[in-house]
Amino acid sequence: MTRDGQAPGCTGQTHWRDFPAVVALSEFLRSKPMGISLARDPHWRIILRARPGVTPEEPERWEFYRQALALAETALPDLYELMDHGRMGLPLADPHGNQRR
Repeated sequence: MTRDGQAPGCTGQTHWRDFPAVVALSEFLRSKPMGISLARDPHWRIILRARPGVTPEEPERWEFYRQALALAETALPDLYELMDHGRMGLPLADPHGNQRR
């Protein structure tokens, strides 16, 4: 069952690697160990998670986060399509900073 209550069954593209924007985001996030990843909140909104938090006082991490955010915004429609059809899952982000599935 998906977040919108529909049965899984993606039409057309079925794997996250079939979505260029998702691949670009994944490759970027894996390019440097900056503690930045995708998660979802309890309402199924996709978020870009930074652990520890990011501030402008850390210019390299700040710029990496800004670039990741731009890539995530481009990939959002594809990410939601993948999640809606059960082709991708994201960890639930705890509002207290812990990640859980």
